[in-house]
Amino acid sequence: MSPNTKGEAMKTDTRANRIIMSRVNEFIYDGNHMTDVICKTCGWRGPRADCLVGPHPFTHGDLIYGCPQCRDVECFAVACDEVGCWMPITCGTPTAAGYRQTCSKHRPDAEKDQS
Repeated sequence: MSPNTKGEAMKTDTRANRIIMSRVNEFIYDGNHMTDVICKTCGWRGPRADCLVGPHPFTHGDLIYGCPQCRDVECFAVACDEVGCWMPITCGTPTAAGYRQTCSKHRPDAEKDQS
């Protein structure tokens, strides 16, 4: 391999790594905060950052995410963004503080509806 070919391969690897890390960050973060997930297979709960990640075996350039407990893949539901709530999200609502993804109990107008 000539030095130029090796250099081109390194540039391609670096570009691919940046794209992969960008996709990992998109998965881990929703907006500016870290998102929690629930494994629909085994019930594991935790931050997206703790999920397993690797190259998708069939789609070049894509990533696949797995549960760190049961090792199932693509099995996640996003948890409500209310602190301490692990219910899956059912709605998204724009608010003055930013977009919220919550369960029906914690949606921003839920208290008004129950009055």
